[in-house]
Amino acid sequence: MRKKFKFFVILILKLIIFNLLASDFMIGGPKHSFASGAREGNFSSFNFQKNYFFSLQEAPINLERPFLLIFFNVSCPVCWDELFVWRDFVETRQIPVQLVGVTRDPEEAVSHFLRKYALKIPIIIDRQSQLFRLYRVRLEPFLLLGRGQEIIYKDNLMEPATRRREKLEKCLLSLR
Repeated sequence: MRKKFKFFVILILKLIIFNLLASDFMIGGPKHSFASGAREGNFSSFNFQKNYFFSLQEAPINLERPFLLIFFNVSCPVCWDELFVWRDFVETRQIPVQLVGVTRDPEEAVSHFLRKYALKIPIIIDRQSQLFRLYRVRLEPFLLLGRGQEIIYKDNLMEPATRRREKLEKCLLSLR
């Protein structure tokens, strides 16, 4: 009974956080838009750099430093939750890990997603599913923490989500 209660409390907290994040982006809209910046002549606040890439080697990632691959799908709200929760977890604790999103979605869908949610981490569009096959990713969201050729943590989808989250948190905190 206690485990069920804990599960529901965590689920409700996740939903609240997700709704707060989603409402901030959807209702409030972006704080700066290209059009408003152009009218004001303020181009310095915009990042014209491309946020998505087509391979791990092309992305601006140092593979010798720890990286967290977050495999996701742009049409999966649970996946969005993983992207935002882990981004916030890493940023608030100042963990020296590079976050990288990995998706098989079409470039147009990824571009729309990045504009809508202003996600500032590199995204890899894995068109040939090379990373999905390499790490045997069957379902999204899926998380993998690595450094170089070493895998520090890899999701085990047979474990409950809360247990997987605890294990990854412990691995990330050990990097500080």
